[in-house]
Amino acid sequence: MTKQTPIDFLLIFFIAAFSLNSGYKALAEKPIILTYKLRAGDVLTYKQEMQITAEASGATGEKMTGNTKTATEITFIVTEVTDEGLIVGGSVANTKVISALYRGADITGAMSEQINQKGMRYQLSLFSMRQNGKMTILPQQVEQNLTGWLILPDKPIKIGDSWTQELSHQIPLPQSPEFKVGLTATLLSFQRVGRYNTAKIEVTTPPRYPAMKGKGKVFPRNPLIKESEGKFIIFFAEDEGIPIKVEGTVTQSMGAPISGKIKTRMDMELTTWERLSKSELKQARKELQTIETAIKTVEEARTSKGAKSEYNKAQTALQKFASIYPKSRWRQGVEGLIAQIFPVQRKPEKESVIAEELPDSPGNPSRSLSSSEAKAGLDEYMSSLGIAKSDGEKAPDFTLETLEGKSVSLSDYRGKIVFLNFWATWCPPCRKEMPSMEKLYQKFKDRDFVMLAVDLKESREKVKKFMEDYKLNFPALLDSKGKVGNIYSVWSIPTTYLIGRSGRIIGKAVGARDWASEDAFNLIEELLKIR
Repeated sequence: MTKQTPIDFLLIFFIAAFSLNSGYKALAEKPIILTYKLRAGDVLTYKQEMQITAEASGATGEKMTGNTKTATEITFIVTEVTDEGLIVGGSVANTKVISALYRGADITGAMSEQINQKGMRYQLSLFSMRQNGKMTILPQQVEQNLTGWLILPDKPIKIGDSWTQELSHQIPLPQSPEFKVGLTATLLSFQRVGRYNTAKIEVTTPPRYPAMKGKGKVFPRNPLIKESEGKFIIFFAEDEGIPIKVEGTVTQSMGAPISGKIKTRMDMELTTWERLSKSELKQARKELQTIETAIKTVEEARTSKGAKSEYNKAQTALQKFASIYPKSRWRQGVEGLIAQIFPVQRKPEKESVIAEELPDSPGNPSRSLSSSEAKAGLDEYMSSLGIAKSDGEKAPDFTLETLEGKSVSLSDYRGKIVFLNFWATWCPPCRKEMPSMEKLYQKFKDRDFVMLAVDLKESREKVKKFMEDYKLNFPALLDSKGKVGNIYSVWSIPTTYLIGRSGRIIGKAVGARDWASEDAFNLIEELLKIR
């Protein structure tokens, strides 16, 4: 009996691997039918990274540059697959801005806050899709649907075959047209990617997007886009029937009065694939049906004479959903949907609350010298912290009870800087930021600074225990019915308002912050200087 050396084992391994790979390739050369094979309960999570760079010059020759990087986690949840093969489900996309530049200035914080304010941080989509990929999406168009979820031909295809697909997405938001664009897909090859046997498909965009149509009108092409060149590669897992990887770039050339290029690079990859239990699937399906009913009410409101009352019904239904299902997979997407469909319309009472509190008055030498510097400092710290500047509206007054049962009104603190925070004990981001809030409170509590933490819809006992467990000493107020939260349009927590001495809102921050950072301390210092 001969003794095998390690080299023999390596040789056997490579021969076996080559044989398997050759067998797969030979098998894959035959025409095949590609279909989506999702099942009820499937939960697919993709990580998407997108980078947009722009280099342009205006009519006067002024140079304009931009560079935006975003990372998005997109989770698709299939709640039903009908006997006819219709795949029904929803998705939530969580967008994080990594970096953003405008003319060389860092506007990452400001852009993040803009996304939060407009309800675009969490994008909710309801979809129904045939096994060949023909999809209807409600209520928001999500970018990755133009690339990762392509339409597959109904007949068998082989390497080199091409087909053209037209995607039609109806977005039920006011004045939103139907978007039609033809993409050309070509099967390039079959390739092993990780543990998947994939069909490598190239998708190219048209040289120029066609006009959009909707409500009997034709919306002209964007005159700024002179031509467009785009190419994406999709790796479609044959056996599993899902896209597992997408990568590509679109470059658009702009015409007069602006000349230059916009380049978009996108990479998307499947990170997890799970399946809901029967009870989880039942709950997810129930919640999704509730959301769909509310959205249909919005559609009815658009076409009925009693639109206002119908919109109110839809708004109430969505708000009730966010309240009843605080831990729902769809909750944050619903909050984003509320912010988009029902934006709060407030008439600004002043052009700028900072301008009001820091007047440039030549007749007041104690202020005129430093007011512009103070404004610049405030702008810098607020931008760094991602705090959206207010239009100067008055902060609505309210009266709530403390944990000790004492009634407190916001107007009691006129003449002070008020840090008004909305939160709940079950909220992970709230728990994350509260230690830093405690540090901020301890640093400024002996000055004209007040911190009010308004808990939404929880019992006194639960909030008190939470405050004790986390060793928090700032005042907690109880909004047991959520009325004050509604007045302040709080659809996502934590949400923080900064209120000036005059009782006007200075800024709003949606989401957790490090309130013990140097910029946060400097911001409060600057606000305290304002008299």
